Amino acid sequence: MSKILIAEDEPALLDSYCELIASLGHEPIPALDGDEAIQLARRHVPDLVVTDYMMPHRDGIAVVDALRRDPALADVPVIMLSAGRPPAREASEAFVFLPKPVTLRRFESAVQDGLRGARGTAPPPVGTATAPGARSPVTLAREQMLSWVAHEIKSPISAAIMACELTSRGLATGEDPANLEKRLVVLRRQLRRMDELATSILDAAQLQDGRLRLDLEPVDLHDLVGRVTANWRDLYPDHDFSLVDGRDVVVDGDPERLRQILDNLISNAVKYGTPGRRVRIAVTAGEHSVGVSVTDEGRGIPTSELPHIFDRFHRVAGQGGRGHGLGLYISAQLARLHGGTIKVESELGRGSAFTLVLPRR
Repeated sequence: MSKILIAEDEPALLDSYCELIASLGHEPIPALDGDEAIQLARRHVPDLVVTDYMMPHRDGIAVVDALRRDPALADVPVIMLSAGRPPAREASEAFVFLPKPVTLRRFESAVQDGLRGARGTAPPPVGTATAPGARSPVTLAREQMLSWVAHEIKSPISAAIMACELTSRGLATGEDPANLEKRLVVLRRQLRRMDELATSILDAAQLQDGRLRLDLEPVDLHDLVGRVTANWRDLYPDHDFSLVDGRDVVVDGDPERLRQILDNLISNAVKYGTPGRRVRIAVTAGEHSVGVSVTDEGRGIPTSELPHIFDRFHRVAGQGGRGHGLGLYISAQLARLHGGTIKVESELGRGSAFTLVLPRR
């Protein structure tokens, strides 16, 4: 039995890859970021490494570099997957380069090629990547933007395709219906992510141009926050969502846009609130304003990042580029259109608290 280390920051894809590796008769060793991948590689000395190109803490190239500098790991073949298009020089560092989305058969074939490479067989041709050469700052900025769009779109597409193919295979082999249901949950989540991304891009464009308008009406925050919290409990039953709810608090607002703000804040708490998986939502009412706070127990945000946290496309350093960098920008702009604001308090190692402040009706 061969040991195969898989580094992938998208949990749904990581689970699918591990399932495939196990079905091939090998031992999967999962890692959710580059740092964890290096630690596990040194501990287990795998026969093959499968790594995503864009990951938290260390990207795929940094993982390859660390492996090559370690005498015990220098000869381990690496399969690199990417939703973007890395330069040809970087892609060539891998034994095999696979562009996302990747099919079951292509992934399984690459794993077999990689294991043969571990036994001394020459690698197959590396996949297509961008050509090297001098590029202007404008070209680099455009390529970075295109790489961002590709990553944000192709990551959920990859997870959705993998879930569909595993479901089809499971139906053909009479697999346990409970496993099939889990994959359908993954599929729904990834489709929802793609829908949210498309909506965010359109909203950001409208906000930038001043074309987004609100449909104002009296909104009962007790009811709205309760429904939003209940929805997140259904989506993430392994998280602890506690609600401290104020009663009889009414604001003038657009209920769909207020829901969007809360969803963005809770989504960030879910993404960055590990390992505690506890999210606290509280509604507090003052004489002239009302606040809805979302608090997590994650790693927190560096003080230097706080002035830029609501900038468009800004992503906090050290979080590995997770998230598309539009959620907080859109939330802050929507709060402003409601006559309110979003405040943030954060301390490294102790989590973050985002508070939507709105004028009372």
